[in-house]
Amino acid sequence: MSKPPKEIDCIKMKHAIQDKIYEETKNLSWCEKRELFLINIAASPLAEKWRALQVKRDVSVKKAG
Repeated sequence: MSKPPKEIDCIKMKHAIQDKIYEETKNLSWCEKRELFLINIAASPLAEKWRALQVKRDVSVKKAG
């Protein structure tokens, strides 16, 4: 017999993640936080999608300008 799936408390997980981010960044300047977030985004599994959105945005700006 298999065990039932473990229940996930999404709100509790969200708060834990936010608390962790706050503790890691509370003493950083806005520029330092921005740099840290950009580094983390570049290292994330969604990095390729992020880059695609930036390219799309840059193309839109050139067309509008």
